[in-house]
Amino acid sequence: MLKLKALQRFSRPFTSFNHACLLVKPNMEEAFGFRSLPSSGAGGFGRFSSSACVATEDEMSGGDFCRRTLCYPRTDNVQEYTEEASLWRREKRNMKQGGGSLSPRGLERLSWKENVAYNFCDGRSFSTRHFSTTCSTKRPGDSNKVDQFLTILPEYVKIVEVGPRDGLQNEKDIVPTSVKIELIRMLVSSGLPVVEATSFVSPKWVPQLGDAKDVMEAIRNIEGTRFPVLTPNLKGFEAAVAAGAKEVAVFAAASESFSKSNINCTIEDSLKRYYEVALAAQKLSIPVRGYISCVVGCPVEGMVPPSKVAYVAKELDAMGCSEISLGDTIGVGTPGTVVPMLEAVMEIVPVNKLAVHFHDTYGQALSNILVSLQMGISTVDSSVAGLGGCPYAKGASGNVATEDVVYMLNGLGIKTNVGLKQLMQAGDFICQHLGRRSGSKTAVALSRSTAHSSKL
Repeated sequence: MLKLKALQRFSRPFTSFNHACLLVKPNMEEAFGFRSLPSSGAGGFGRFSSSACVATEDEMSGGDFCRRTLCYPRTDNVQEYTEEASLWRREKRNMKQGGGSLSPRGLERLSWKENVAYNFCDGRSFSTRHFSTTCSTKRPGDSNKVDQFLTILPEYVKIVEVGPRDGLQNEKDIVPTSVKIELIRMLVSSGLPVVEATSFVSPKWVPQLGDAKDVMEAIRNIEGTRFPVLTPNLKGFEAAVAAGAKEVAVFAAASESFSKSNINCTIEDSLKRYYEVALAAQKLSIPVRGYISCVVGCPVEGMVPPSKVAYVAKELDAMGCSEISLGDTIGVGTPGTVVPMLEAVMEIVPVNKLAVHFHDTYGQALSNILVSLQMGISTVDSSVAGLGGCPYAKGASGNVATEDVVYMLNGLGIKTNVGLKQLMQAGDFICQHLGRRSGSKTAVALSRSTAHSSKL
């Protein structure tokens, strides 16, 4: 009982790459048996150790050690990764010791970090809230810790639906064009502002999207929703424009190995291709969205340092991308690894130009989205019914389900202008054609009981 009470008091659970970590005092580690735990492997992500997430005594002073410690797997490049992740901690420590002052941007970064850590570390501050599938426009005041947490979140979040493209591209059986078109129409009817329609890649590489021209022909006159399409090179861009595309997207990677396996070229070569696409798009006043894959981990290389992600983001921003989506392609990220990655990118690219794109392989997508919102992100990619998976990333499961994202945002009082009922209908429609159960926990839960239907 003593050990249990001590554990409850001094520990806070975090996970990193599917590795459960507890923040404990060094002299408690042996008492709880952590030193006897064997290191474990996780595919290509190196070995882990319980001591990788132990806070130092000086970091625990004042009872706030939880906010000062992040948990990382031990890999060859963990030193560089950890140094970047703890930059804000060193800045704060220098301030306390009178070692200088922060820049305005550094002060801003430190401010949200205090809020993020404060609210995530003190789980007892959250009161019980009744669930709701609709968004309440009432925004709380500053009367308690819950309200302080909510006031740092955006009032509106733009959801980019990627189901018709990213969600279906990995399906083995070809989905009929008519089904894709109807799915898009249903998604539009739910109020989604952006629906990624298809991709103008070679049918040789992605047969599922070989009907891109026909899909665009059917939806090109639908108003009220934007339909960006993926274009891997100038040839794809020209085909997209000819089919009526008014917005395009390019996709780079933060991992050299993944870039070669996904688009058959190096990161630098891919950026050269996209400069050509961006230049052509600029002449036609067509917006370009940039994607970055493997922003946290790579199926080949393991952990990806934030500096690599920041470099690719900088290049995409320099070529004129109107928005940059940061993708955890294999879903290994946790708040502990997503925060330093976003921090590095936000040092270079304005936060209002950033979006997040999380796969839910380890069930971490919603928590990663929440911490991203706390950092100022207000655009989230998701896929209806949790469809998705990358054909070149073994083990990557579907994207976070749009229904789950909308449900969470409704509960936080954040507007999306998306109807959950209509969204679930679109999810049911495509799942029936695919012959599988929805990957959305929200959709499954609400579908189990007719009593919940009145709350939609």
